[in-house]
Amino acid sequence: MKHINDDWIQIKNQKHRELMRKNMHWGKRATMACSVLMYAGAVSYNIIMPASEHILSHASGRMPAFPGYDVAFDAQDSPIYEIMLIGYLYGAFIAHTVTICSNHLAILSVSHVYGQLEILEDYIRGITNAVKFNKPQSVHVEIATIVSHHCRITKFLKAVKKVLYEICLIDVLVSTLLICLGEYSILQVYINFFYAYLHVEKSRISERSIMCCYDLGISY
Repeated sequence: MKHINDDWIQIKNQKHRELMRKNMHWGKRATMACSVLMYAGAVSYNIIMPASEHILSHASGRMPAFPGYDVAFDAQDSPIYEIMLIGYLYGAFIAHTVTICSNHLAILSVSHVYGQLEILEDYIRGITNAVKFNKPQSVHVEIATIVSHHCRITKFLKAVKKVLYEICLIDVLVSTLLICLGEYSILQVYINFFYAYLHVEKSRISERSIMCCYDLGISY
C-alpha cells in the first residue's frame, strides 16, 4: 500500500493521473462485480437452498443450519438452534468477506501495475518523439525516467508476488478440494441411480418371467 501511495504522489502529469484513475475505476467495478457474485452465491447456498429443500420436503422440524450439526446434540431446541444458525451464517459471511478482500487485493495490484505500464508506454512515446525531433538532452532525461520507472514496477511486482503467493496457493487447494468433492457427489448420485435402475429392471424381468411361465402354463 505504501508503494502504491508513493506512486500516486510521484505523478505530476495530469495525463498520467487520468490513466491511473481509469484503471482504478476498472478495479472498483471488478471488485463490485466480484462482491455481488460472492454474496449472491453465499445467500443462495446458505439460506435459499436449505430453506427451499426444507419447504419442499414438508419436514416438521426447523430448517437445518448445515449438515452434521445435530450429531453431537439436539440442535432443534432453543436457544441452541439460534446460536448454531447465527454462528454458521456469521462464519459464512466472514469467509466470503475474506475471499472478496483477497480478490480485491489482487485486482488492486493488477490495475495499479497496468496503469504504471501505460505510463511507461507514454514515456517510451516521449523518447520516440525526442529522437524524431532531434533533442538529445531530452532523450537522456527520458531514458533515465524510463529506467527508474521500470525498476519501480519490477519492485512492486516482486512485492505483489510475495503477498499473493500464499493466498493463491490456498485458493488453488480449496478449489481443487471443491472440484474433487463435487465429482465424488456426482459419482455417488450416478452409482445410486444405476443400482436403483438395475433393481427396477430386475423386478420387471422377474415379473415378465412369471407372466411368461403363467402364459405357458395356461397354454399347456
